Amino acid sequence: MEIKQRQTFGAIVVEALSVQRDPELEIRQLNVTYDDRSQRVTHYYFTGWSDFGVAEKRQLLDLIHIVNSKSNKSNRCGNDRRREEINAPPTVVHCSAGVGRTGTYIAVDTILHLLDKSDDTLANIELDIMGIVYEMRKDRTKMVQTPV
Repeated sequence: MEIKQRQTFGAIVVEALSVQRDPELEIRQLNVTYDDRSQRVTHYYFTGWSDFGVAEKRQLLDLIHIVNSKSNKSNRCGNDRRREEINAPPTVVHCSAGVGRTGTYIAVDTILHLLDKSDDTLANIELDIMGIVYEMRKDRTKMVQTPV
């Protein structure tokens, strides 16, 4: 697939700075400009998970690990965590409809972050997967569509 280096959408200009291709993942470094403001964006395009399909467990966990390890939101601890969260750019997750694969990705990422807590914290929480999905569905219906 040929990638155009620069696309203009009205007043917004998107420029592809680099593309890294793996068999099921493309990582693009983009520069998005609007007026005189510019923002660097990392775009992860995971092709290994078809619409209405089920991701291979290892592939999904690897994808989440790649995204989290390359974002400013990973590897935080202590008092620096809050400061870094404020300055870190947001992570946007989206699939074709924005519910099935998106919801699954967000739910698994949430669970992994919960499991990353200290042993003391883990001893006092109940891991309620359906509760996590339920809370997500309060904000967006149909999150996590395919049962497996």
